[in-house]
Amino acid sequence: MIPKFRVWDIDENEYADARRRTQLVLRPSGKVTEGSTTPNVIVEFSTGLRDKKRTAEFPEGQEIFQDDLYKDIDGLLFRVRMKCDGWGLFPVAPGTPVRSLYWHNICVKTWGEVIGNIHEHPELLKDEQNDS
Repeated sequence: MIPKFRVWDIDENEYADARRRTQLVLRPSGKVTEGSTTPNVIVEFSTGLRDKKRTAEFPEGQEIFQDDLYKDIDGLLFRVRMKCDGWGLFPVAPGTPVRSLYWHNICVKTWGEVIGNIHEHPELLKDEQNDS
């Protein structure tokens, strides 16, 4: 599988436009370069999973990326982050346990949906737990 990723441009406060930013290169070290410079960006990898929403824009569901905000079937809000053993759903509200994204989406079939990301909706993170 070829890794997929998206790039948040911190200076522009938006996701990098592939038509304008054609020289972004992800190095094996994890560093991103653009020509001979190092842009002020955050690389977010795809989990390879999709959420439950089926729309004209996302007929197979929206792809889930690192740092997406994910609402489960019970209405609980999580931040998608990498754990030592795979992708995890890290709770925004205190007292909610960390969950496995793969287990949550594949085994249990209690799918949730992407409702945004941490960059475009930082107000949803005001109560985020900081345990990794």
